[in-house]
Amino acid sequence: MVPQICLQVLAFHVQFARNLLASIRVVAFARVSRVSPQTGSGGGTVGQPDGVDAAAGIAG
Repeated sequence: MVPQICLQVLAFHVQFARNLLASIRVVAFARVSRVSPQTGSGGGTVGQPDGVDAAAGIAG
């Protein structure tokens, strides 16, 4: 009976860890998405026009 309980507890912790990692990824992605508009549409350096970034992204 004890091993069954241990397996259930282990399964719960694994699921909790997966959910925690998923939420960390979502938060990190949201922060990256918040920062990315500063880089222009092509994802280039700050200060260049969007057209320059887009052309560099297509060429690169």
